[in-house]
Amino acid sequence: MAMKLLRWSVGMLLFAGLNGAAVAHEPDPLEIIKKVDEATKAVKSFSYEARVWDEDKAGKTAPRMQIKFDGQERPGEGRQRRPIPIMRASGKLASADGERSFLVIANEKQVIVLDEKDKEYTIAKYPGGLLSPIPREVLERAFMIEFLHITPFTDEINAESRKYEGTKKIGDTECHVIYVKYRGLPAEARWYFGKDDNLPHRVDRIEPQGGGVRVLELQKLDVSPKFDEATFAFTPPEGYQEKKVETPQPEAPAPEPATPPAPSPPPAAPAAPELLKVGSDAPAWTLSTPDGKSVSLADLKKHVVLLDFWATWCGPCKAAMPGIQKLHEKFKDKPVKVFGVNCWENAGADPAKFMKDNNYTYGLLLKGDEVARAYNVTGIPTFYVIGPDGKITYASSGFNPDEQDELARAIEVALQKIN
Repeated sequence: MAMKLLRWSVGMLLFAGLNGAAVAHEPDPLEIIKKVDEATKAVKSFSYEARVWDEDKAGKTAPRMQIKFDGQERPGEGRQRRPIPIMRASGKLASADGERSFLVIANEKQVIVLDEKDKEYTIAKYPGGLLSPIPREVLERAFMIEFLHITPFTDEINAESRKYEGTKKIGDTECHVIYVKYRGLPAEARWYFGKDDNLPHRVDRIEPQGGGVRVLELQKLDVSPKFDEATFAFTPPEGYQEKKVETPQPEAPAPEPATPPAPSPPPAAPAAPELLKVGSDAPAWTLSTPDGKSVSLADLKKHVVLLDFWATWCGPCKAAMPGIQKLHEKFKDKPVKVFGVNCWENAGADPAKFMKDNNYTYGLLLKGDEVARAYNVTGIPTFYVIGPDGKITYASSGFNPDEQDELARAIEVALQKIN
């Protein structure tokens, strides 16, 4: 009996030791993601071949795109000092009427889209230009935006949960596999991070309700490629026609125009709508808060109003929100109203929950698409400061690390107009 007890004790200790060792050596998914975040922040240029496809619950796949992607950051100019991403994408896109070949180039001044099927190309102002459906899908599905994002994996670090699922080879790269359930969003993803380079090589974006999966897989990833000026240059091919980009006009009455500028020599890029000019009247609006209350600009006379147009899916928007919260706290005892105007939102997203989960306490206004149109918003985040007289005193678009300070100065100047 004593021998049996001894054997049982030794066996249990051995089992406990082995089990403890297994637990101790299982990688911590949060620590892996933090390393990936730092490595991805360091990427300033990249080149990869992307495969994009959809999977249903039965595992059947539907190919969407095969793309060669080149991209890098270039410094911004003037007040807009934030880096400008430039890129070149070429490949094939599956569509209802067959496979389409395309080329997209975004350099410092323009975004060019070439459609081989229709033998035409479009040119729009960049950054902030209007894109055709082809590049929009390319950017949403095939562009690993984390490579040029100021906080690439903040959402994954702050996720509701993370689970380590082992390893898998993506091409020739052995990867950690981590399942992420996001906080404040009806979204889940499975990430594949290189064990040696700490970079993303694949992401499966999972639809929790439908069970479908949208896959982006990178091959031949290079984060130190050699580019020259020709990489991001464009010469119209022979036989192709330029298709003009139609620019939508805001619904609100426009301020009196300044003296029209002299016409630009061809081939000029069609201009996207510019932000409303400082000194012009702010278009009127009425929007609802999450608890159903109405807020109107007309009710905010004798206040300075800060508007931040944003969406839960927008990485730069989320990068700007801590600064907006600090402005809300800085001016809470002044006649200043701060609102996030939620626009262009994904179906099923809960912006109110997102703000609550992240401890953002400034005002939230919902369904702001029409207001965004009236304010000439073509990219988010976009910021406006409106003075107590209803005039625009500040306007800017895109995330800038200095934006918080610039907005604070604009608010302080506008406050001086209140008696």
